[in-house]
Amino acid sequence: MKKLIIYLFPIAFVFGMISCQKPIDLDLFTKSEPILVVEGQVTTDTMQHIVKLSLTNSYYDTTTLNAATGAIVSINNVALVESNNTDSAGFYYTPADFYGEEGKTYNLEISYNNKNYTSSSYLAPLPQIDSVTIGLNVFQFFFFIPQLGDTAYDLTIHYNEPDTLGNTYLFNVYIDGELTTTNPRDKVYIDDEGAVTGPIYFSAQSFVTADVVDSSIVTLEMLSISPDLIKFYDTFFNQTDLSGNPFAGSPPANIPTNITGGAVGFFQASAARRISSQYIVGMP
Repeated sequence: MKKLIIYLFPIAFVFGMISCQKPIDLDLFTKSEPILVVEGQVTTDTMQHIVKLSLTNSYYDTTTLNAATGAIVSINNVALVESNNTDSAGFYYTPADFYGEEGKTYNLEISYNNKNYTSSSYLAPLPQIDSVTIGLNVFQFFFFIPQLGDTAYDLTIHYNEPDTLGNTYLFNVYIDGELTTTNPRDKVYIDDEGAVTGPIYFSAQSFVTADVVDSSIVTLEMLSISPDLIKFYDTFFNQTDLSGNPFAGSPPANIPTNITGGAVGFFQASAARRISSQYIVGMP
């Protein structure tokens, strides 16, 4: 009799679990009002700068970019002109000769759908880059290389860190003029919280041979940024690339923003420096 009870209990338990199942429909952002998404940057480059405006979509809509058109956008009272090209809908351009200046604060103002949004960013100074060198990444065999047979190279930067503290820098890589560090996981940033000053050199970025050909021009870009942008990229990385990772993931959280009025995204003013080096096949 005991044996019969032992075998029947799991069966009864399973049938009980099946009979207790109840479908739950989650309304994942299908009825909420779309939220304005802002992407904007002003640098010391003399060029047209862009503020991109879009709207959040339904959770289930992963293909459509919902551009926010018809907005009034300005930076420091300079009006931006909206693109009339369907491929760049939601893009707002500064004048061609617009550029940021070190030590100034830049204020973004947006009027859209009877709502106002603002953001402010200080354009911090940036030290001059002395040089950049390309060298073999000696630790590459301890990490995953995208394709079998690839070789990883480091871009080592040399510059003088000023005595003033509170400096934060972001590094990007361009291969033959095309930005390759587009995702949050690709970004490299540092700060001077260790109170290090004077001559500095370290591996600021890297690239693999799959991204270059013989005589490719590899460009390292250095930007001055606000510490808040690091928090933005860190949270963005944790909520996307590491989402669901039981060892490195973090609990779901809202991505930080410096846009007021209920919008999301980020507006950044940066000083910019770039220095290039040539990749030659067979270099050490």
